[in-house]
Amino acid sequence: MALRKPLVVIAGQVTQLSDSDTLDAYIDEVELTNADNSNASAIVKGQVVYADGAGTCDKAQADSASTSILFGFVTDTTVAAAATAQIQTEGIITATTTEWDAVSDETGGLDAGDVYYISPTVAGEITAVAPSTATQLVAPIGLALSTTELQIIHHQDVLL
Repeated sequence: MALRKPLVVIAGQVTQLSDSDTLDAYIDEVELTNADNSNASAIVKGQVVYADGAGTCDKAQADSASTSILFGFVTDTTVAAAATAQIQTEGIITATTTEWDAVSDETGGLDAGDVYYISPTVAGEITAVAPSTATQLVAPIGLALSTTELQIIHHQDVLL
């Protein structure tokens, strides 16, 4: 079987790679789905939600096993009550530092390298401080890659 070289487009021209060339590609796979906001108030970008029914979601909170299972993060700027939200369930979610500040009670966005958890005290919010009070759940949901990017992670919640 003959060795074949890939064709690429360079400056608008189709070119065959030479023996010394390499081909690098960045692949950023994300999973998106839609769900109706069943909360009585709006949900905003970066808030964490759990699936609370067939095709519906609500703000997640780590104070109950039923509300602390991560479904995903809201990617729409604002979603009114009963409106359809786009939810990112996998991959890297990107938001501005202002958007992260609004859902994490921090300033300057995320802290790179920190693990984030579902807040046990405020529905929909995230925190870099693991819950430590009895009856709360430790629900890790992401790893900050920068002040604006969070790698979504799914782990088993731990009841304290």
